[in-house]
Amino acid sequence: MDTSELISVLIQSVPTLPASALVQQCHDWGMTPQPYQPSPADGNLPEFDAGHQFRFESRGSTAAGFDVLEKEGAILQAGFQIFFPRGLFVSKSKMHLDNMVNLIEQHYGSGQPMQASGMTILNYGDSQTVCYISKAKVLGKDLITVRVGNRVFWG
Repeated sequence: MDTSELISVLIQSVPTLPASALVQQCHDWGMTPQPYQPSPADGNLPEFDAGHQFRFESRGSTAAGFDVLEKEGAILQAGFQIFFPRGLFVSKSKMHLDNMVNLIEQHYGSGQPMQASGMTILNYGDSQTVCYISKAKVLGKDLITVRVGNRVFWG
């Protein structure tokens, strides 16, 4: 799955589509449904009614997942996370991260950087959505996460 396509779909879909339509799109793309595993970060979100989780293949990655959180039939938040193996000299994730940041910034403009627990986070937003992209090291691998949330639920 191409991350550029995923980012475009997220930015366009989150404020407009019902959650069921994005979940169906994941099936249509051939993503593999998984039982939703709540994350500690879910405690920082508004309450939601259901979570949908998928696995998919992404070029150069060791694992990739896509999540859709549903509230009142709408998309509260959706996004993906991709694990990249560590390179011998240069991290394979750097090029992917730079490309994703460039695509996000074409829509939102410059992000607000933040550091938290050894993780770099760039925050974005417009009148319809909030978005972040982060990079962290987990179990010796680079993890890139992109999430787009529906501004309606963040006030």
